[in-house]
Amino acid sequence: MLASLGRDDRYLRLWSVADGAELAGPQRKHNGQTRGVVFGPSGTRIVTCGLDKKIIMWSIDPI
Repeated sequence: MLASLGRDDRYLRLWSVADGAELAGPQRKHNGQTRGVVFGPSGTRIVTCGLDKKIIMWSIDPI
């Protein structure tokens, strides 16, 4: 299981819920705060939205 966080610093991070290990990050693509993070049903994509009015699709490696 994965957890992700987008913060005021505009970076996206990805962790393993099982052991708390940071798997990816920090990644920065938004020019403002990241306001929403959603995992795709396959577990290989994350979609974020930010105050910069962008929606960004991220590819992640399956675990």
